Amino acid sequence: MLVHFRTKGIPGRYAPGDFTKDGVKEILRNSFAAGWVSEYPTAPLDMSDDDEQLGATNPELAEPKVRDQRIPLRAIPGQHVALIPFTLWQSNKQERLNRRRTPNSINHVRRQYMLAGVGRCWECWAERGIDSPLYGTTGSNHGRRLYLCSWIKARYKAKARSTESAADSAPDQGLLAAQPVSNPVCRHPATRRAEPLEAATTQMVNRLRIPTEWHDAILAYALCDDGVIEFERRTYNLRQELERNQRLFQLSQITEAELVQRAQALNLKLQAVRPSAQPEAQPLAPHLQSFAGLWTQLTAGEQRSLLNVMFAGLYFDAENRLRRIVTHAPFTRLLELDAVTEFE
Repeated sequence: MLVHFRTKGIPGRYAPGDFTKDGVKEILRNSFAAGWVSEYPTAPLDMSDDDEQLGATNPELAEPKVRDQRIPLRAIPGQHVALIPFTLWQSNKQERLNRRRTPNSINHVRRQYMLAGVGRCWECWAERGIDSPLYGTTGSNHGRRLYLCSWIKARYKAKARSTESAADSAPDQGLLAAQPVSNPVCRHPATRRAEPLEAATTQMVNRLRIPTEWHDAILAYALCDDGVIEFERRTYNLRQELERNQRLFQLSQITEAELVQRAQALNLKLQAVRPSAQPEAQPLAPHLQSFAGLWTQLTAGEQRSLLNVMFAGLYFDAENRLRRIVTHAPFTRLLELDAVTEFE
């Protein structure tokens, strides 16, 4: 069943009508449907005209402008019933951030580019020391995903602007000045096919192994927003009680057998509060054992966000080979790579 939503309009001025795209964006942005109430910035109430006159004569003394009123200052749980789960609202918000300004609809599906923001051109780096990003495009091959060297593209645009300005300044030689440049500044191809580059990236990322001692910290942030801090807060009293019994044993107030018995009971309680022991964490724990399986379940936008956290740059040559990797810590340890790794 297709449901059409309509606005209530303004009595006496506008009749009810369909929502505009800006109205739909505001509805999706608002966390009210997820059970939260947001506080937005507002200008302070001031009935005095002296500040306005002073600000007009001296801009440095004028009151600062209110920040963007569409960005909430904070969000608190509301007393109303949520229409959708908060996790669903968060995933929709992240999807909108990944789309940015690229059109996306049922008839025009957005092409996702995993290496956007982290892919680099190896030839530009090796030959000229230029850190040239690769950005996704289809070019003239519709339906085929490509990565384009941004530095070559910028040079072509600069050449085109120079020929246009030369044609305007010399009308009698405009035809000669407007001739296309036959030899680009760089001799390597400007585009690279997306599939081989992304396949090489996936093969390299699948080497990642998450240490077992990190599982509890990762699951803690998956279970609650405060993460490890929240679970340390829950176990604070138990840890204090364990330290108190150790001090009592050092002062000969309790025997060693009593210390062992009390420590075992407290450790069992601490183990029960660990993030990995929570029922909500049981479906998530297997994903930490196999990062390759987790990687295949991520969308291209999520993979791109994760790659930008893991790497400062992935350099590919014109033959679609991965030649240089600049890795952020601590992923150097997880991937068994140096901070800067180059391949022949």
